[in-house]
Amino acid sequence: MELDSIRTSLDAVRRRVKTYYLVHGLGRVALTLAAFVILTYIADYLIPKLPAAVRGAFLVGGVGALGYMAWRHLLYPLGKQIGDDDIALCVEKMNPQLKDRLISALQLSRNLGKPGEDNFNSPELVKVIVEDAREAAKGVRFFDILTSRIPRAAMFKGCAALLSVVAYFALIQPEHASVWMQRLLLLKNVPYDPGTRIRFVLGAPGKDGRYMVPKGEKFTAVVEAVGALPLEPAEDANEVVQFLCSAYNFVTGRGKRPQVHLTVKWASGTEEDRERMTADAGTLYHHDILNVREDFMMKADTVNSETEAWVSVHAAPSPRIDRIFARYDYPDYTGMKDTPADHPEEGGNLKAPAGTLVRIEADVNVPLKVAQARLTFGREPEFPVEMTIGARANGPGSTVRGEFRVDADGEYSVFLVSQEDLPSRVNRYSIRSIQDSHPIVKVTEPAMDKAVTPIAVVPLGVTTTDDYGVTEVAFYWVKVGTEGAPNKVLFDHEQNKGDYGTAKIESAYPMDLSAFGAKEGDVIRYWIEAKDNHGPEPHPPTKSKEYSLSVISKEAKESQVEEQISRLKEELQKGASAEEAEQKRVRDIVEPFSAKDQLTQAEKRQISSLTTSQRQLGQRLERLGKEFSEVLKDVEVNKLMDPASKERLEKVKEMIADVAQKKSPQAAEELSRAETSPKGAERGEKLTAAADRQQEALEELQKALEELGKWEDFQEVVKAWREILNRHRDLKGQIRNK
Repeated sequence: MELDSIRTSLDAVRRRVKTYYLVHGLGRVALTLAAFVILTYIADYLIPKLPAAVRGAFLVGGVGALGYMAWRHLLYPLGKQIGDDDIALCVEKMNPQLKDRLISALQLSRNLGKPGEDNFNSPELVKVIVEDAREAAKGVRFFDILTSRIPRAAMFKGCAALLSVVAYFALIQPEHASVWMQRLLLLKNVPYDPGTRIRFVLGAPGKDGRYMVPKGEKFTAVVEAVGALPLEPAEDANEVVQFLCSAYNFVTGRGKRPQVHLTVKWASGTEEDRERMTADAGTLYHHDILNVREDFMMKADTVNSETEAWVSVHAAPSPRIDRIFARYDYPDYTGMKDTPADHPEEGGNLKAPAGTLVRIEADVNVPLKVAQARLTFGREPEFPVEMTIGARANGPGSTVRGEFRVDADGEYSVFLVSQEDLPSRVNRYSIRSIQDSHPIVKVTEPAMDKAVTPIAVVPLGVTTTDDYGVTEVAFYWVKVGTEGAPNKVLFDHEQNKGDYGTAKIESAYPMDLSAFGAKEGDVIRYWIEAKDNHGPEPHPPTKSKEYSLSVISKEAKESQVEEQISRLKEELQKGASAEEAEQKRVRDIVEPFSAKDQLTQAEKRQISSLTTSQRQLGQRLERLGKEFSEVLKDVEVNKLMDPASKERLEKVKEMIADVAQKKSPQAAEELSRAETSPKGAERGEKLTAAADRQQEALEELQKALEELGKWEDFQEVVKAWREILNRHRDLKGQIRNK
């Protein structure tokens, strides 16, 4: 018939549609199967000890999903009938030029020859329509109504996912495929990583195979996991390395590090302890069992592995030093007595002179196998000193003894091992070596360079100290500009206050310039040298600072003294004027400040200022008195002035001292009391008393000035008389020469 070619094309399109349905459905089913395998594998692998019931639920859900996808995308589309009219309509939709001729020809030809239909449709007309449709369909491509993109994409995704799963299990984790099928399909409890093992890392056990721990201390259990563990980057690794490690772990199925638990069984039968161990760097885990008081056994386990057997740990007392003593055998140079054998010094920290032999003795709580002292001095390497072990006299345990010599600062530790091979804690003690110091020489008088007369006798005061004893003090002097060795005077009991060998010696020596043969213009240079009981290494003598005595004429020295006294007189006049001014300030406030009980802050500050000024004035006068004392000492040393002149100066000195040490402080004290007086009348009495003390001080200073004036007048007479004598001597000499 004329439509046979059209029906052939429609059948070909129908077969192509069924093929696409089959390809698309198989792709969807393959993708669902791959997703099921991946999701259930990840969940089952990463979740420790996933129950069989959950895995069974996964299986039921997966089978249901696969069945639904097979029916929805495979069985249902393939079982659905596709008619010629449906295909024709799709063809005409894609080819509008047919203008419904194809569907009309199919429907009219299908009714041609049926009873009753010929009366309605003219056969000749139907043939014309069919022929027209056949001619119009010659240039039409029926397969254009179909597209292979969707079924091919579904098949590609499904095959890619399924092949990826197969490749992973076949090439990377072949053993996991069998494990997964047994766990998911047969619901067996088969572990994924039977190659991951754990083992204790505890060092060497004791002789009986048990590990040891000191009673009361902590025991650190360390476990190492080996096998299929994740690759962990270093802490300072960059992001690329971290990503690569994560990718490697994911691809190889290594996941995260397994959790390790430690189970402890106590010897007393108490309830077992089960704790999660802490993951350390690399493949190690640890857990601290604190305050161990009894024996115990332990075992570690993970999801898929456990240690082979229980490990036994024995708790025993560790060596402990209960008491430690030291006896010192001092070197001879110290002059110290050795520590008595029956009275040792308690404590391990040592302090002794260099060269001391120290004997250590310690009582330990348990019997010992090893005892050793380890010494460190400065940066020197540590060196051991073996100690003897004996029975403890006052109870169970041991007594250890050792000795060594102290030569420098450092420390030592006592290392002990019990007979059960338990080491002690590190017992550290300090060593302080007291090095022998050089003698210290201090010239206390005159302690400065001075100008003196040829007949002066200068008192020399020396204080010499040493840590272990002074053995020699000597005075050295030399005339500047002369050759030869300096003159030496070895001090003995005549100059020394104390015996040689003691730690401190005070010496006094009169430096008689006439005995030195000093003449005007000479310079005498002098110093002190001292020796001590030296330690292991001899000390050179300690030398004091050098001082000099410049020899000048008696007249020149007298002129110096007179200039000093003249300057001191000026200072004394200033002090008297200041005292008078202070007294006036005090008297000016007596009446107004005594008229009221309450003072303002400004008025209180005014009294406080007067108190401070009075004290400062007293200090000035005290310094002035000391300078007068030095002048008088200079007069005495250089044998200047007659007794009457010296007596007047002594009197001036006493007057200044009386004001500086008594009257001025009394005035300041009265002012201080006035500042704190609550009543005006009482305050007035204190201010009046202060002014009276100031008046007494002023009168005393004025008397001192009068005495200085008389001294100056007398010195003028003496000077004139000396000039007459000098002229008479010169004239007599001239006459003798003629």
